[in-house]
Amino acid sequence: MALLGHYGVSSDDSLTFEVAFGIPNNCNYNITTAGKVSTINIQLNSGQTVPSTTFTMNYEDFVTTNGCLNLQFKQTQGGVVVTKPKIDIGQ
Repeated sequence: MALLGHYGVSSDDSLTFEVAFGIPNNCNYNITTAGKVSTINIQLNSGQTVPSTTFTMNYEDFVTTNGCLNLQFKQTQGGVVVTKPKIDIGQ
């Protein structure tokens, strides 16, 4: 599944992390949190069936919970859901 391009995590301290990630320009994303796990949900825009080959970079800041960052990407396309990669920092 090609809804997530390059991604990376950086931090200037141990409390806040910036996550940078690329998604096709005909996709959108939202962020949900359940318990201690944050999820970046990526899906095609309404009416789209094939991801674009042109990617746009997005940047989001996350604050750790008890010094830990638990983050996953959930990619949904055509009814298929892939929940990866997963990022665990401070475990």
